[in-house]
Amino acid sequence: MSFNPLNYPICFEKPQRLTDVTSWHEHIPFAFTIMQMLKPKIFIELGTHKGDSYCAFCQAVNVLGLDTACYAVDTWEGDEHSGFYGSEILEELKTYHDSRYMGFSQLIQSLFEEALDYFSDGSIDLIHIDGCHTYNAVKHDFEAWLPKMSQYGVVLFHDINVHEREFGVWKFWEEVAEYYPCFEFKHGYGLGVLAVGAEVPEEVLAFLNMEEQEVVTTTKLYSYLGDKIALGHQLQVGDIQITEINSAMQARDTKINEINSAMQTRDTNITELNSTLQARDTKINEINSAMQTRDTNITELNSTLQARDAQITDINSKLQARDGQIKDLETTIHQNKISIQEKQAQVAQLLSSKSWRWTYLLRLIHSSFFSLKSLRLTAPLKWIHSKILQSKIWRFVVILSKKSPREIWALSNMYLRLYGIRGALVQITKDIDTQQRFDRKTDVQEIANLQMKNVEDEDDWQVYQTQSQKIAEAKKREYNKISPKSTQNNLS
Repeated sequence: MSFNPLNYPICFEKPQRLTDVTSWHEHIPFAFTIMQMLKPKIFIELGTHKGDSYCAFCQAVNVLGLDTACYAVDTWEGDEHSGFYGSEILEELKTYHDSRYMGFSQLIQSLFEEALDYFSDGSIDLIHIDGCHTYNAVKHDFEAWLPKMSQYGVVLFHDINVHEREFGVWKFWEEVAEYYPCFEFKHGYGLGVLAVGAEVPEEVLAFLNMEEQEVVTTTKLYSYLGDKIALGHQLQVGDIQITEINSAMQARDTKINEINSAMQTRDTNITELNSTLQARDTKINEINSAMQTRDTNITELNSTLQARDAQITDINSKLQARDGQIKDLETTIHQNKISIQEKQAQVAQLLSSKSWRWTYLLRLIHSSFFSLKSLRLTAPLKWIHSKILQSKIWRFVVILSKKSPREIWALSNMYLRLYGIRGALVQITKDIDTQQRFDRKTDVQEIANLQMKNVEDEDDWQVYQTQSQKIAEAKKREYNKISPKSTQNNLS
């Protein structure tokens, strides 16, 4: 009996589950075929990962309507070759698996050794070993599960054509292939088919014992079918990717449109902001101009204030000077009052002195002469009157009238001792002239001093005028007191 793939049309079936783990995709057509040839009662897969191969076996059971119990044993934590992963892999597989194959299939999460106790010896017809791919791990898995194989038992080894990353399946396959009927596929990382049962069905043996030419043809056929599935998956993935890319492009275009709309809105906002900024800049310029004008006004006001402060300072200085002048004038007035009081006292003392009484006759004569003058007497009388007024005796009488009797006595004695009678008269005459000149000089000097003062205020000038008049009147009264006219008035 020869092997004819056309007797197993399920090999052309399209697989329902294909994930991104593509290493087993090219052997799915043979998985369909071996399930139809062997019709196992129990099928076990050691190392399932995302379940592409295991779901293919389950799909064949479902399509063929076989009475097969399927079990997938794995930790679903990964290893050094497949990589480590989380619980999400098992959750996704379980969701897919339970809705389709839960009636005859079960996912067992455990170590391979722990699952041995779940199965009786000689009960397993087909087992697929695809766990850790090191030599020791594959050898251990085969030897541990070999007693569980039935008399129809067939073992499948994946990755028998991988010679890298410490894969040792190829080495163990070479060793075990010497003891059992076998067949190997080179494509898809290699798949070895090993008949370990003593009563393997004839269909399986016919497959294992093909002639060399048949082996080549069969290998090409299953390689082609596997490539078709792999390429179809790639195309499907490509379509999905294209769809995703188109969706992404649409989303991108939508995003671009949104961005363009946002940019237009932004440009509008920018234009409005620029207008606002221009208006603000104009306002700022106006404010700056107003501030400059204000600063100029402030500067002018400061200058005015400084000038006013200087004027106030000057006025204060003038006021202080005026106050000083007023104080000086008040002092002068006070001194003048004292001087007047002293002179009045002297006049009173003179009027009450003996000399005044002794010279009464002379004053009477003087008064008579003035009365005669007022009557416009003849020239001889006028001449006699003037001579009397100019005589030294008259001047001696006048000066003696200002002295007390004690002063007259002392002065007369001093001059008599020094100069004699004639010399005393001469010296008294000199003293009279000197005294008159001194009095006139003193009066003139006091008036000049008052006129030289810097009186800037009008009120000060009025005070000055008043004081000057008072001083002049006081001096005039003093002169009148010692003049013939004053004497005449006093006598009268």
